[in-house]
Amino acid sequence: MSLLHDGAFSREGFDCKLDATDLGSPMPLLCANQMLNAMEAGQLMHVISTENESMTNFISFCESQGHALLEKRVVANKYHYLIRKTDVGL
Repeated sequence: MSLLHDGAFSREGFDCKLDATDLGSPMPLLCANQMLNAMEAGQLMHVISTENESMTNFISFCESQGHALLEKRVVANKYHYLIRKTDVGL
């Protein structure tokens, strides 16, 4: 997987991007869930959030829903997540 110099994920590394900066809890997670529902199994989503609780929320969400949280990073006070949608529940 290629990475940008600042540690965020490159545009080529994912199928869609959700910029949820400045959205309070639980909006980043709700928006990500809605976007994942529209995606196909195997596709990758890059989520960006500034919400402090998002790390815990995305880890729990991916574990409970069966999606793969491939990477998580904090860059310049922004939380970046790379999630692979699985076919669990389809």
